[in-house]
Amino acid sequence: MRELEADGLITRHDDHQVPPSVTYHLTSLGKDLAMTMNQLFDWGQELYSKKEKSVWEITNP
Repeated sequence: MRELEADGLITRHDDHQVPPSVTYHLTSLGKDLAMTMNQLFDWGQELYSKKEKSVWEITNP
């Protein structure tokens, strides 16, 4: 978490209470990265679906 904070992807807020409580939030840079990662995930899912379909067609003519 500290590395993500150092890279500017998240912010850390210590509530200074007992029991200890810390909250994290995405920065705008973190939100941009999350959007990019979601797009990459969607692309991978689509590619996997196409691959599965082509394997199915080859093995089950």
